[in-house]
Amino acid sequence: SKVPVVATNYDFSRTNVSGYIKSSIILEAGNIKVGFIGLNVRLQNLVDPTACEGVEWQDAINIADNEAEKLRSQGADIVIALSHLGYQRNSDAFYYDRGIAMRTRHIDMIIGGHTHTFLNSPDYVINVDGDKVPIVQTGSKGVCLGYAKIKVSEEGKPTFTYKLIPVKNHLDAKVDIAFSDMIDTYSATVREQMDEVIGYCPQDILKGSPESPLGNLTADGLIWMAREYYDIDADVSLYNSGGIRNNIFKGYLTLGDVYSVYPFDNVLTILTLKGRDLNSLFDYVASNGGMPVNKGVKLVISNGKVKSLTINGQPVDEEQTYTVATIDYLANLGRYGLDKAMSRNDAPDIIRDYFGEYFRYLADRDPNNEIRAYTDGRIIIN
Repeated sequence: SKVPVVATNYDFSRTNVSGYIKSSIILEAGNIKVGFIGLNVRLQNLVDPTACEGVEWQDAINIADNEAEKLRSQGADIVIALSHLGYQRNSDAFYYDRGIAMRTRHIDMIIGGHTHTFLNSPDYVINVDGDKVPIVQTGSKGVCLGYAKIKVSEEGKPTFTYKLIPVKNHLDAKVDIAFSDMIDTYSATVREQMDEVIGYCPQDILKGSPESPLGNLTADGLIWMAREYYDIDADVSLYNSGGIRNNIFKGYLTLGDVYSVYPFDNVLTILTLKGRDLNSLFDYVASNGGMPVNKGVKLVISNGKVKSLTINGQPVDEEQTYTVATIDYLANLGRYGLDKAMSRNDAPDIIRDYFGEYFRYLADRDPNNEIRAYTDGRIIIN
């Protein structure tokens, strides 16, 4: 890639991508020099630690303004922060975009992400020097483009005009033919694979908490995978809610739909845990307001804590050994009882391919090739 990448509060010097990533950069737009910094969230408990080995994180608030000031000293007329910290309206917390703007003086604009917020107009925040700093964000899934027009006065003061542009077919006449032709050479092969119909969903299968049809279907799928591919009857399955990235809607289900629900390169992980460590795992589930678990689990949560828990109709025996089917992402976090695993086996293949086979199995065993999912009270909050 020839696209400049900036990450100001991540240190990549001890990784093999260090040469591709800068702490900041200045680009020229006409006769205006625009500085860019990149601000990112804390990796711990968010990113699989095996996927970011060697990356050192610093709190953005401790480094952002110094880097922006450095760009000013190097001739930048304005400085824009590309942020993946997230946006919370009316929040002055230092780990969100608004808090960064309030506590700095050298950042002129923040283009944000992470919280998938649609800001139809800028949120102007007053910085340390009393200047207005616009914060913008375009939501998610490429639904909108953000368009900003920035004018810099002779005195060096920027003014901003900003709007969201919905990505709809009124833009079709503006397609870049050369770029479109290049994509077409790749997309024909991909489309042939992704358009494969697996089955039919007579109703929407949606994600949600404390349990949901899609969450239940996902967790039950882990149990099926363990049995189908490894001849293991797992007692418990657990999937992180954030790893389910899309809903399944009524109609024909394609392989592409499955990939959009499970886009990450996770693998199936089989663990064995003592009952006492399994209890620690469900303490974590309860504190998170529920997560996708398999049909054999009955969990009642009260005030963020486990009120009652049974596995296959029986209370958890602290000295008994249980088998857990989950994903490497959760296992690699090394917490929540999973760090006490007595054994661990990782599958060799990406789990979304297993999910494709699981949905084929569900469709094949139905006379109408239908795939259904329901909530059944496996997690209750009272």
